[in-house]
Amino acid sequence: MKPFVSASILFVIAAVLSFTGVLHGQTVQGVVTGSVVDSTGAVIVNSELTLTNDGTRVTQSDKSHADGAFRFPLVPPGTYTLRVTAGGFTTREIKNIVVDASKTVPVQVEMAVASAQTSIDVSTQESLVQTASADLTTTVSQSTINSMPLLTRNVFDLSFAAPAVTQGMNLNPSSGGTRESGTTYMLNGADNNDNFGEGNPNVTPPLESVAEFTMLTNSMSAQYGHAAGALVSLRHDERAPDIMVSHEPVVQRDAASP
Repeated sequence: MKPFVSASILFVIAAVLSFTGVLHGQTVQGVVTGSVVDSTGAVIVNSELTLTNDGTRVTQSDKSHADGAFRFPLVPPGTYTLRVTAGGFTTREIKNIVVDASKTVPVQVEMAVASAQTSIDVSTQESLVQTASADLTTTVSQSTINSMPLLTRNVFDLSFAAPAVTQGMNLNPSSGGTRESGTTYMLNGADNNDNFGEGNPNVTPPLESVAEFTMLTNSMSAQYGHAAGALVSLRHDERAPDIMVSHEPVVQRDAASP
């Protein structure tokens, strides 16, 4: 009896540790990456980079590596300012860097040789083509979510606005030819899959509580795991923690109605 009890306890501990690892491995945070070069395109090594959240003033620091590259791998969604300093060059500030959940933002920093104590401020614009990774991402902001005429008031219906997404046999999102069970759901970085259903989310929050909807529809990095299909990630609005039920009235009229 004792060996059986010990084996059962070890199995429970292993299951808890593996589940905890999944929670830590998955995230809704974004990535800011790029390289630091001079006006000729030569890389600048050991430049000091500071990434500051414009809303919370929380900072992250990094240095450019031997190839001039830098990477901030865990960046919460928000708007940021990147400050870059290097010996013999003017200080560079790049503002309005918008980071979305589960999205990689490329930033190319070009430094100018310092002739005096100067600082250069630059405001970024989101590039039309994201070249830092192969991720194919669809992001919907909170203002768009609240203004879209979703008949069902189900935030997961936004999945069908992404490319290569169709309805599966159970009318749930299916991407790239995979079954509905190939779709992974995340809420605030945690697993949100219904393990007793075919490709169903476990929790469907009301529209008013969703700050951002993000969907990855191609081969994403190994941190997401779980399935071969798309990844649907929701971020909860921290300013509305008590919204559990939608109170938004929905009025549907026929085409013949006045």
